Amino acid sequence: MEYYLRLSNDTIHWFLRVHHENMRPVIREKIRTVRQAGESFIFEGAALRPEYVADWEIGDALVVCFQVEDRILRERIMTESRYSEQDEQTKAAIEKFAERSLRENQAFAEASQRQGISLIDVTTPENADRATEELVLRLAGSSGPLSPSSRHPRHRWIGSAPGVRNAWPTWAASTSINDDDIPIIGRVEFR
Repeated sequence: MEYYLRLSNDTIHWFLRVHHENMRPVIREKIRTVRQAGESFIFEGAALRPEYVADWEIGDALVVCFQVEDRILRERIMTESRYSEQDEQTKAAIEKFAERSLRENQAFAEASQRQGISLIDVTTPENADRATEELVLRLAGSSGPLSPSSRHPRHRWIGSAPGVRNAWPTWAASTSINDDDIPIIGRVEFR
């Protein structure tokens, strides 16, 4: 922890981006493998950077990026880490992690916009529920509010989310989907 605390916020964010860059070929290979096998898939994780999508040869997969308002993201980090119960050194590390997460949240939003990837606000449960309905429509091959005219195969989905852990399981639990709507899909996380 002492090493982490000595790093600048810029360096911590840089290390995260280097980690994601190192995962890039692993993710590319996993996508290639499941596409060649004709398997259904859901990939989720912060390492699925919007700026990398073009070289992953994902075909006509549905690609979305989740975003949370900075204030809420910070609040979630503080709550989940039990910040108020920690010693000063741990609090300092949590603060650095929160800053890194906020920087990454902004970087994802900007990259998504540059790449033309749908940016979905999942700050509130209501937003997440609405986005769930829209994603289910898109995955099932219907048009929906995310992009009225586009249709995507119902079995390919890639979502990236800095600091929004386990967004899909939360949505899946709150959405009634029967097996006729969407086939069972393997889920792979990349962080």
